[in-house]
Amino acid sequence: MLIDMHLHTLDHSPDSLTSARQIAEMAIAAGLDGIVLTDHDYTWHEDELTMLRAEMSDDLLVLSGAEICFSDVHILVYGVPSGPVPNFSYPENVIQWVDDYHGAAVIAHPFGPDTIVSEDTMCTLGAHGCEAFNGRRKCMDLENIFLLERLGLSATGGTDFHGKDEDRIGRCATEFSVEIRSIEDVVNAIRRRLVLPWRARNCKTVSVA
Repeated sequence: MLIDMHLHTLDHSPDSLTSARQIAEMAIAAGLDGIVLTDHDYTWHEDELTMLRAEMSDDLLVLSGAEICFSDVHILVYGVPSGPVPNFSYPENVIQWVDDYHGAAVIAHPFGPDTIVSEDTMCTLGAHGCEAFNGRRKCMDLENIFLLERLGLSATGGTDFHGKDEDRIGRCATEFSVEIRSIEDVVNAIRRRLVLPWRARNCKTVSVA
């Protein structure tokens, strides 16, 4: 299954230009199997996701996580309670919170170029994975996967979609080697390293309408 694990919506992220419904339609057109909405500091409630799914004519898996940002590192979280996320003073507090809920934490776009996270931080922060491919920053080097394998971390991929001109859904995603039907399945796959970042060979993309 191909799932975009990093998407921001106009519904809950002030820096996004595109609604979740538009994003879902674009993901279907791009041939993805699913999307995980990762708005800033907010995880969608299940009733919101149910309403969104009901508007989709195709069988697109729609789930939610969140992105929590600090000055030196951004963290994608999956499997945490819905609604606004708590305030955290340090990234380590986020990891502990995620672990308390048996979720998964992934360091977002650690390979930059403007958001580089050191290898030492990747090793010591305690996250379960890192985003090896980031479509918004056009950072999709295979060497990123090899580094994360050496560090024993899962490697994921996501568009980091905000609806701006440079964003394209379908440029990259995460390939799951197991069936995904829930956010719990996503968490288990990340924790068990049953994921790989994926990039489109011919970069089949869908522009913002």
